[in-house]
Amino acid sequence: MNITKITYKMIAFCCTVWSVVVFSACVDDTYNEENTVPGQATLTLKTQTLRAGSSDETISSEEAMHSLRIVILSKSKNGYWTVEHNVNDSFNDGPGIRVSDEREFKVEGELTKRIYLIANEEQVKDLEGNKIDLKADDMYIPDHRTGIAPIDRVSFFPRQEDDLSQTGLPMTAMYEFEMGKTSEEKTCYVVRTVSKITFSYTNNTIQIPENPGPGDVIFAKKRKIKLLGWTLENIADQSYLMPYVNTDTEGKYHVVDTERQELLPLEGNWIDWMKKETEKNADTDIARYQWLTDYEVPERATHSVYTHWYSKETNAPDAPVIEPKADGVDETKHTYADAPVVYLPESRNPAWPAKDEEETDTTPSADELKLQQYRLTVITNELDLDENAPLNEKDPANWKAASYTAILPQLCSLFRNTHVKVNITFKGAGQFAIFAQIQPWGNAGKYSGELVPDITPPAGN
Repeated sequence: MNITKITYKMIAFCCTVWSVVVFSACVDDTYNEENTVPGQATLTLKTQTLRAGSSDETISSEEAMHSLRIVILSKSKNGYWTVEHNVNDSFNDGPGIRVSDEREFKVEGELTKRIYLIANEEQVKDLEGNKIDLKADDMYIPDHRTGIAPIDRVSFFPRQEDDLSQTGLPMTAMYEFEMGKTSEEKTCYVVRTVSKITFSYTNNTIQIPENPGPGDVIFAKKRKIKLLGWTLENIADQSYLMPYVNTDTEGKYHVVDTERQELLPLEGNWIDWMKKETEKNADTDIARYQWLTDYEVPERATHSVYTHWYSKETNAPDAPVIEPKADGVDETKHTYADAPVVYLPESRNPAWPAKDEEETDTTPSADELKLQQYRLTVITNELDLDENAPLNEKDPANWKAASYTAILPQLCSLFRNTHVKVNITFKGAGQFAIFAQIQPWGNAGKYSGELVPDITPPAGN
């Protein structure tokens, strides 16, 4: 009996492995012809739990599989496609906890197969928030001339206000392979359709020393800092459901090298490259990440400033406040590490700084490398702490508006499944630093870099 084995995993700490086993029919002494016919094959789907990522990392229900649509297509000898199976498997017992389940599909053997996987399709919605219907078989039939199916051009609008704990983030994958006469094994990965950004904040503001020395920041002030929100420039308002990654004339994918100096061709699928990126070790592979930059977003997508507020009420009474570090101050009041997770649409903001005109090297330009740039602004209200003349913190007039702006380091692409971890440290007045850990989603190590603001707030704010 000929066997094709396909295992579906979620990149990073998804909670399910999907094993798909294809048994091609052949006649031998043990084969039961009553169960099939010549030329027919059996596709068996098995599910089991998976634990990936760091061992102490908790899988949130937003990032787990709650349902999975499986669409299996077959390409005839004359180049036309048909849908053999289109099912949506719902995990009624909870996200990704089914340990032993199996389903068999009868398919036609020795033909080209295409499998679409769409997890958590309930969150695939249009601009008005209406669910996009993905049940129809016609959605998955590729054009026999271009190979593009309607599902490949479906775009959706990620919505932060939805309860993702009940439905999860959309995740997708598409694989195409030949069912030959010999046994083969394939491993495929389901990828989140969005990117993720998380923040932590530290208040390291200090008081002016009584006798300032030459190395002291003489205008520094110890302050309470109220976190109002942040903006990121520029983020798309919609994403393709299925990833659209471009290839060269030879059908190869490319990534930008660590130094952002050249394009490197990939020997296999871009998803296999992404899986390797997630496995890089923080101790040995810091700053060794490559970047996938040549991908498409919907033509009608609008890129604009994305804003996230921690409190929208007047004077922001519920916004988090972090105290300056001092003896006896609870560490939880000195830092804020529980900022809400934000999921961003896959975006392309080609705004990389131009090279120096005097530079004469032969490396590709930013346009050729398709490098991108994202500017972050943190918005605060701040209260000066003067031991000699303490201010009433309940009086809104005593809180001064401030903002800090910097380019996120190394973030030259916001391709799906990217996780941007941002640690912001407030220093003296007009000073701050961002330490950004930018990585594919999962146990991928980190990159650290420090920025200084390119816009300095007025002194005293």
